[in-house]
Amino acid sequence: MRWACLYFPELPLDAVRPPDCPREAPAALVDGPLRNPRIVLSNAAARAAGVHPGQSLAAARALQPGLPGWRRDVEAEQHMLTLLADTAYRYSGELSL
Repeated sequence: MRWACLYFPELPLDAVRPPDCPREAPAALVDGPLRNPRIVLSNAAARAAGVHPGQSLAAARALQPGLPGWRRDVEAEQHMLTLLADTAYRYSGELSL
């Protein structure tokens, strides 16, 4: 039996990223209260600037001015994961998420 493990560390970001935003541009995903959202995920460019989970969006923007802070969308993440699973079913009828 052969196994393959697929890891999509930025799937939550990819689920909400606007089509015109380059993947290599600094970006972060936020969640929490509207008045003080917290970073839950950042891409490599944002992490290089010092942005990390747990920071407030305001603190992250002090480190990386203009940083987009997209609100986490669990339904969009689930939809994207379903699309990936549908693609994987082309190669194997046995799949675990």
